[in-house]
Amino acid sequence: MTRGNHRYIGRMFTAGLLAATTLSCGGIAHAEETTPGASASTGLEEITVTARKRKESLQETPIAISAFSGNALEQRQVSSVTGLDRVVPNLVVSETAPVGGSSAAASFFIRGIGQTDFNQNTEPGVGIYVDGVYIARSVGSALQLVDLENLEVLRGPQGTLFGRNTIGGAINITTKKPGTELGGTASVTGGSDHLLQFKATLDAPITDRILTKLTVFSRNRDGYVTRTSDGVDLGNDNKFAIRGDIRLLPTDTLTIDASIERMREREHGAPLQLIAAYADAPFAQYNNLALNGAVCATTPTAAQCYGSQWIAPAGKDYGTGRVISNIDVLGVNVTANWKAPEPILGSEIAVKSITAWRKLDSIFGADHDHSPVLIDDTFNDYSQRQFSQELQVTGSSKLLNWAAGVYYFRESGTDANTVDFSIGSLLSGGAIRNRSLAFYGQATLNITQALSITGGIRHTDEDKLFLPNQVYLTDFVASPTQILPAGTPQVLPGATGKLKVNETNFLANISYKFTRDIMAYFNYSDGFKSGGFTQRLAGPPFISPPSFSPEYVKVYEAGIKSELFNRRVRLNLAAFQTDYKDIQLNVLSPGLPNPFTMNAAKARIRGFEGELNTRIGGGWAFNASVGYLDAKYLAASGGIILHTVAGDIPVGTGLVNVNSKFVNAPKWTASVGLAYTAETAIGKFSPRVDWSYRSDVFLDALNTPLLHQPGYGLWNGTVSYTDTAENWTVSVGAKNIFNKRFLVAGYADVGASGFVEGVYNRGREWQIEVRRKF
Repeated sequence: MTRGNHRYIGRMFTAGLLAATTLSCGGIAHAEETTPGASASTGLEEITVTARKRKESLQETPIAISAFSGNALEQRQVSSVTGLDRVVPNLVVSETAPVGGSSAAASFFIRGIGQTDFNQNTEPGVGIYVDGVYIARSVGSALQLVDLENLEVLRGPQGTLFGRNTIGGAINITTKKPGTELGGTASVTGGSDHLLQFKATLDAPITDRILTKLTVFSRNRDGYVTRTSDGVDLGNDNKFAIRGDIRLLPTDTLTIDASIERMREREHGAPLQLIAAYADAPFAQYNNLALNGAVCATTPTAAQCYGSQWIAPAGKDYGTGRVISNIDVLGVNVTANWKAPEPILGSEIAVKSITAWRKLDSIFGADHDHSPVLIDDTFNDYSQRQFSQELQVTGSSKLLNWAAGVYYFRESGTDANTVDFSIGSLLSGGAIRNRSLAFYGQATLNITQALSITGGIRHTDEDKLFLPNQVYLTDFVASPTQILPAGTPQVLPGATGKLKVNETNFLANISYKFTRDIMAYFNYSDGFKSGGFTQRLAGPPFISPPSFSPEYVKVYEAGIKSELFNRRVRLNLAAFQTDYKDIQLNVLSPGLPNPFTMNAAKARIRGFEGELNTRIGGGWAFNASVGYLDAKYLAASGGIILHTVAGDIPVGTGLVNVNSKFVNAPKWTASVGLAYTAETAIGKFSPRVDWSYRSDVFLDALNTPLLHQPGYGLWNGTVSYTDTAENWTVSVGAKNIFNKRFLVAGYADVGASGFVEGVYNRGREWQIEVRRKF
């Protein structure tokens, strides 16, 4: 870490400490105690998190975390993970991957680090965990937040306790467990675009030691982009999920939680729209000149020709290719917790086992040229299976808190990716076989009541295997002088991709409590995102699948956590410096029809986050957050060499340089919320208004000008009523009240197919929910 980096962190740290100390007015050490779960009349509720593999207060955890209860997210109208970036600083989420057409392939970026590609040979940069289980693939990660206990967004690498592919951070979701009394909730929601949603939960204890729960969810809504050729509405919702939970309490010290979940989506595909079309691009030219020269030479706007005439008005699309987004998920999770009845060597010992299996099957397709002309259509038949086993042992005493464990992960998958170009069709797919084994340990030593130090280590041993299944389905025009016959493989028969990774990650943390309610900390952590292979190949047969190496981060973070004014104000601040190298970027090189992933650059990212929550009094509550990013490339690679039977092909040179902007890394993110609760003789009224802001951002690594989204702000509002018995609740809400239109994802293939496409937001939304508690 350079002297300049130290100065940056030091300035941010000192400013935050002065702010917290000033706000405390010198009297915080004498404030009265506030019990957990305190009401609005006494202070903010205590928030419990599990970021360090044990339950502890958010304010006692010396890392940057945003944490919400399920109820808090509902009040903010956040019903899926794709809405979290409206309430969490330095987080960007998109429900749609830029390539492919799936409406369930989310991409997550925290502090400028993430991944846009859904391919099985690339890994996400932000880890998603549900009840302690890692969700490995971006397809199927656009999760609905149903029957939620709490959700944590951990910013910065979580390399020691969570492991690989969390270099940006992690999103940790915990669902509600079965209750001890018979009861539940049911709600019906209707709204714009013919929204109809149903949610229900039922707690049904069999005995005092056998508890069960059933959760059901369905959501249907029209799309907002209509194809003129067949009337298909893109961007629609057709989701169904059911989850069964059982909790066994065989003894007072042993708890076994088991769940089985089924999720099903039958949708029409992502609401992609054509932004630009280039008739002089090679594939468009082949259609316009070689295939339809007689017509297109004289009438370039004819139906057989490709060009800008196929750019449709907002909400319309001229595509005719197959569009679909179906997904089926089946997951099983068994978690056993055992607590020692008596302290062992002065420590309270607990052992946890998490065993999980998940099955994912999906098909999705898109018409990327958005026209009746065949230029570029894709279709994926995507399947993945994963199994994981984690064993944790934790200990807690006044002097030492520690956690140790072993984690095993195995997955297999196939992706049959059919691509239809104007110059020919090909199968660009294959199978993966991945295995990961990790050992970790972390300990916190409480030197005094105020001073604590923490150290952590994790070693990961990983093997990855890619078995290509790639062949030209038709004669393929590789160049004006070369036609590859149908049946020619893109990769030499028998060639495989193999990658072995052995990495050790570390964490060091020191925290100090200036008063009971003001803590400062400094944290160092590092991590890696695994390497992989380029699956999408076209051209002369490749000798082996092109591979890319892991990428790495080292993060230095200083922060302050404070509760002020008798715990009516919670102010948390963090400043950080990220050293980022071997960055994996998904790019499209001129002259190639396929995007590929390369280790393209090294960079540094500086920034800070602030989060404020207050109980103003008189029924009023206020919250605000701000995030700042200064992401800068320090050096760019000279590209890579692709090895083919026709010779070596250099690609990627100059695609990214030190002046390029990061993908999905807005300089500023912010949010503000104001809520009021009025208790009356007929019930409780709760109006709320929220505003969020995101500054300008590029949606692709090449910084395509048409995929630059200027900054914008959004206003949301809701009003709810709950009767005096707290059995009935009626809520009326609106999102994007002023109907702002903006891009959320995009892809540019200017040099081959000749198009730029993007996904815009839905626009203004409204809904009415009626909920019954029984």
